[in-house]
Amino acid sequence: MRIGIIGVGAIAEAIVDGLATTEQPGEISLSPRGARTAGALAARYGTVRVEPSNQAVVDRCELVLLTVPPGAITAVLEGLCVPADRVLVSAAAGVSLANLKQLLPNHPQVMRVIPLPAVRAHRGVTVIFPDHRTSKEVFASLGEVLVPVDEDRFEALSAATATLSSQLGLLAAIADWLSGRGLEPAVAEGFVRGMALGLGESLADPGRSLAVLVGDHETPGGINELVRHAWLGPADRARLAAALDQVVARSRGVPHNSLG
Repeated sequence: MRIGIIGVGAIAEAIVDGLATTEQPGEISLSPRGARTAGALAARYGTVRVEPSNQAVVDRCELVLLTVPPGAITAVLEGLCVPADRVLVSAAAGVSLANLKQLLPNHPQVMRVIPLPAVRAHRGVTVIFPDHRTSKEVFASLGEVLVPVDEDRFEALSAATATLSSQLGLLAAIADWLSGRGLEPAVAEGFVRGMALGLGESLADPGRSLAVLVGDHETPGGINELVRHAWLGPADRARLAAALDQVVARSRGVPHNSLG
């Protein structure tokens, strides 16, 4: 199967790196949107080529992945003729299936996807909706695939990804505190990165819930419990939940042609 990607930014680069390093990589066509990254990927992999236009990607490929910003969806799709026999997979957060279908008069199969950077190394979980055999096979080559039962649950999973920079921000704040206590910034960051990487083995064990892992990493009355209670109490959890609810509300309430 020929796979096309329109909009070649960071997440598209991760997807191409993942697809091009599978055991049997197929042909990948990239749009000229994001020309520098697209050109670098074509130079890196013999199975990747850059097409002269977005329409050329659609014409050449059976499955087309749309990785443009949500605010660009309308302009991109209104400029394309997507035949009914294509599969269009949108990675644009907050743009519903209904809104996508309104922009596709030929009624191709339309999917939504939440790809994460870990697909580059064939790790992590990719969320797709609705269930679709071919799309599932493509993303299964990049790691695990999760198919929620409805679009509301898809939106909730999408909202959860809005915490990624906050998770990294926490690590940065810890490193900054260490620097303030006299450690060189590089040493502080290296130590914090090592702590975070050390959690990877625990997280890789699906047999132990996250709540159980919390207990595994603290003792009653110990220092881990002290810090967790100090900054992740009920009020803090409520603020986090409210922020995630706001992400979902934004996805549902903002017109698809003005999302950013």
